[in-house]
Amino acid sequence: MSNTTLPRVPMVNLRGVGGLRTRDGDRIRPGLLYRSAAPFDLTAAAAADLIASLGLGVIVDLRSDGERAGVPWPDLPAGVRLHAVELAAHTPRSHAPAWPDPFGPLEFGRWYAALAEAGAERLARLVRMLAHPESAPMLVHCTAGKDRTGIVIACVLDLLDVDDDTIVVDYERTRGAMDEVRTRTTAVLPGLADAAVPEVVMRADGATLRSCLAELRRAHGGFAPLLARHGLTDRHHEGLRTRFLGGVRR
Repeated sequence: MSNTTLPRVPMVNLRGVGGLRTRDGDRIRPGLLYRSAAPFDLTAAAAADLIASLGLGVIVDLRSDGERAGVPWPDLPAGVRLHAVELAAHTPRSHAPAWPDPFGPLEFGRWYAALAEAGAERLARLVRMLAHPESAPMLVHCTAGKDRTGIVIACVLDLLDVDDDTIVVDYERTRGAMDEVRTRTTAVLPGLADAAVPEVVMRADGATLRSCLAELRRAHGGFAPLLARHGLTDRHHEGLRTRFLGGVRR
């Protein structure tokens, strides 16, 4: 669990990855990487407080153009970079006109894996940014902070050699925010409330992420081999480990 004290601002599903333990006993340095849902109703003043409190220098927005238009970021302080990096050119609703049947955690996890495959070049780009020794602390988010954000965070944690159980537990922490996420999301995307969305899509079910990790290992050997095909080198991987770990064992 993160050991970073987070500011009291209206940012839904906000948390850091600092403090999570790797297989060999290191702990991830706090204050480098955060995750959240969209900036619902965030004012410029609250955004400035958030950025100052966390020391953020980079915000990565994984949403589509339409999602960003519906819930835009307010004006940000000078020096903060906002990157629109749509993870892939589709969301779960691109399964329309009908979801596969059945569509439970196993199938949803395979959809996650397909999203990671489609967005592998962008995942590799984000990891390279994080691996740079002078990279500023980063916030990564989508709309709920669960699916696309969950894939990005799972990717980083896997590359840092965090075990699956710990990665899944971190993913499942979104459960506590899902009621608010659902209310906020349906307010800006009213069609979601009317759509025949499978129940598993609106949950943070750990079995979904386990299915994703298993599928990526079956198909590619895991995140590292997949991203290596898109420019992620051993030097980048080692840079990520040096920046995020570096022998923190408390």
